[in-house]
Amino acid sequence: MPDNNEKVQKEVEERTGTHLCIWQIKVVFMVLEGKDVITIAVTSSGKSFPCWMPLLYIEDRIVIVMTLLKFLGKQFVDILENNQLCAFSMTAANAMNEVFEVSNSK
Repeated sequence: MPDNNEKVQKEVEERTGTHLCIWQIKVVFMVLEGKDVITIAVTSSGKSFPCWMPLLYIEDRIVIVMTLLKFLGKQFVDILENNQLCAFSMTAANAMNEVFEVSNSK
């Protein structure tokens, strides 16, 4: 991840179409440093974005983001898949045992 806020803003906007606020970038830096973070902000201010944005900069990790809105989950999946990242939005309609099965290849 670039160490300059403006570079991060430009890169993320080019990749996702989303313009980040400086506070969001600071949250992502803390997450990437392994710190526990609690973010409090008003509705629709972009709190969820820093939860999955580290996936743009790390490899071999899993991030679980829970949202109460199906639309928001779908939006996240679309952005992540457009950045060649595997994503899945689980809802009551698709939460089946097959989703959680692990293949034992030998």
